[in-house]
Amino acid sequence: MWGSAANSDERMALHLGEVSLQDHLLQVIKEGDASALSEFLSHNFPQLAPDVRDEYTAPSTLASPLSLPSRLLVAAVEAEAPFIFKIIWDSFYAPHFVDQPGPPSNSHEQPGTDNRVQIPWECLKLSAIKGSITLASVFIKSLARAPPFSVHPAGRLGSLIVTALQHRRFEYVDHMLAHGVDINHEWPRVRVLQTAISFEQDDAEAEFMLFWLLKRGARIQGTGALRLMVQYGLIEGARALLDSGADVEDVEEITLPLPGRRLPEVENDSALMEAVKGGGLPMVRLLLERGAQVGWQNARGDTPTSLAETKGLHEILVLLKGHETTGIV
Repeated sequence: MWGSAANSDERMALHLGEVSLQDHLLQVIKEGDASALSEFLSHNFPQLAPDVRDEYTAPSTLASPLSLPSRLLVAAVEAEAPFIFKIIWDSFYAPHFVDQPGPPSNSHEQPGTDNRVQIPWECLKLSAIKGSITLASVFIKSLARAPPFSVHPAGRLGSLIVTALQHRRFEYVDHMLAHGVDINHEWPRVRVLQTAISFEQDDAEAEFMLFWLLKRGARIQGTGALRLMVQYGLIEGARALLDSGADVEDVEEITLPLPGRRLPEVENDSALMEAVKGGGLPMVRLLLERGAQVGWQNARGDTPTSLAETKGLHEILVLLKGHETTGIV
């Protein structure tokens, strides 16, 4: 059984008969029996055959997010058992772990460029969904640093920050930020401000998310966040972004899907053009006051004025033409 060396009969009796080694360990984790797990790993595991031990300890195995020890770590997180997580980490990962200098928390490097031992993405994702600060603390102790991301089995980076924000785990995000994670560390691959706002289905919640992220230094420029606020008709959110230094034109193209929000296809439309299309006079006036260009032309040749004419928006048209002539709103 389990490819063990001598004394296999004794180990078989001790460890639940005909169950596999992996199933036995998973059951111990599920039961939360840290003492039994520690005892097995300390005294019985070393007696197993080398090829069996290699399935849990070989460096090439530990590098895989789908390895047997990775599954044990995931089980510990699912059971919300941080002490057991640490036992597994210390038993299998720590002996091979060297915390080499790697990409900083705001690194733009692509997946696979960080060769340090990684906590499996599934563990990070589950802890962020649960908002478990206890688990987050164990991750930090295990790595001697806060893990801003890990490699996803599909070959992309995964972010604790974005996942936690999606589930409104604000205390968890604050905990990670307090331990050195840069809230903008995935830029430009992920635009945290735009992505987090797009999760919200309610206008008040979208504004709350915006203000919360602005206070924590979320990047504004190049995120499309101003255009989102304009499209949602949230004038206080737009004002806050402008007060925080947002480019009043905000013409970078939105490329991420926005769940629950129907947004038109964007072809370098300015924020003012979006305001005109929305028909909101106060929003148009705000953007003009902040210096928006009435003469901005998109890839189709449209301008704010031409859009207002096409839509028959008389009050907005008068405002735009007056601004063109006098520069006064």
